[in-house]
Amino acid sequence: MLNRRFTIPATAALVALTFVACQDGGLAPDEIESPQFSEAATMDGTYFLTAGRWRGQQTRAVRNAGGTVVWSHGRTGMGVARSDDPDFLDNLTASGAFTTAEADQIVQWQPPVDQVELDQSVVTPGDETFFGFQWNMLAIDAPGAWAKG
Repeated sequence: MLNRRFTIPATAALVALTFVACQDGGLAPDEIESPQFSEAATMDGTYFLTAGRWRGQQTRAVRNAGGTVVWSHGRTGMGVARSDDPDFLDNLTASGAFTTAEADQIVQWQPPVDQVELDQSVVTPGDETFFGFQWNMLAIDAPGAWAKG
C-alpha cells in the first residue's frame, strides 16, 4: 500500500533518476572535469564548523579552544568561529564537538573579466523583439527609465 503523501511526480522523478543512473556510456569519474577556480585564499583566523546541531556544547568547545563564535545556526549545526591561536583547529577537533572544522576560504570561481564601456546605442527601447513577452520590463518600469535617459 502506498503512503498517500507519495505522489506520482515523486515516483516519476525516482524512476527517471534510476534510469539515468543505470545507463551505460556515461562519463567515468576520472573523465568528469571538476570546476576550476582562479584564486583561493584562506581567511586567517576564521573557521567554518559543522555539527549535527549547534548547541551550548559547541559554543563551549569554541571558547575552551581559545576562540569566539562569530555566527552559528542551531538547526543546521553550522557556525563560524574566530581565533588567532595557531593551535585552535587542533584543540577544537580534539573536543569531539564538531563533525568538521576547517579554515574558512574565499574562492573566486571564475576569472576576473575586463570592464567594458556600455555602448548605449545597442539599447533600443521600444524596438525589442520580445518586449511584449517580458513581464519584468513593465514590473521595473523600464520604459519610464528609458524615457529619462
